[in-house]
Parts: sequence; structure tokens; C-alpha cells
Amino acid sequence: MKVRHRSLVSQLYRTARLANDLSVVASGNPHRMARRAKNKIVGRAMARGSIWRMLWAEDDEGRRPAGVVGRTGQGG
Repeated sequence: MKVRHRSLVSQLYRTARLANDLSVVASGNPHRMARRAKNKIVGRAMARGSIWRMLWAEDDEGRRPAGVVGRTGQGG
């Protein structure tokens, strides 16, 4: 089995998301916990349905939608 090595930035973002989850649970606020759980479920469903790819896809000429900045730093 091939193991994917995450970049430093990827690891930092993952750690920040985990810290936010812990902060929400530690707050003890049921409304905040429910909202966080809903957002995670919706986000995962969108990722599995490839909705993110459609939202961030480039057109045939390699342009991104207006206002979207890609890895190259050039917006649409």
C-alpha cells in the first residue's frame, strides 16, 4: 500500500481543522456542535459528488471562473 506524504501546509491545515473540531466540542454549545457536524457532512458529500471540481474547474482555455485564484496566482 502506497502512503501519501502530506506537505507541511497540508499538515498545518489539517491540524487547524482538528483544533477547530476540538474547540467546538470543548465549548459545550450544542448548537455550535450541531452546526459543525452538519458542515462536515455536507462538505464530505460535496467532495464525494465532485461538486468542488465543478465549482473550481477550468474552462477549455485554462481560465478559472472570475475571482478565483489558482495555484499560479492568476485569477480569472
